[in-house]
Amino acid sequence: MRQRNTDSETELEEENQEEESRSLSDEDQMFVVITLRNMVKRERKRGDCMKTKLEKERKAAESAAEEAMAMLRMEKKRWRWRQVNTRESRNRSKSIIKK
Repeated sequence: MRQRNTDSETELEEENQEEESRSLSDEDQMFVVITLRNMVKRERKRGDCMKTKLEKERKAAESAAEEAMAMLRMEKKRWRWRQVNTRESRNRSKSIIKK
């Protein structure tokens, strides 16, 4: 019989603790709300910071791509210039040889 009383007392205590934890006081609820608001603010700031970093990285990548394209265009112009000069010098050589 003693064991049953102890079991029921333990169950009652557990139920009471659950009820207490469920029904937070107004102060506790305000604390939770304030804590959650602060967490949201921190996460927003963190997100904004990440957006800023991402934008910097995007601009750097864009700049590098533009620079690479400019270098390719310049190299293409040089190649064309060499081709034209090579043809002209061949033509000159042929005309000199014919004379």
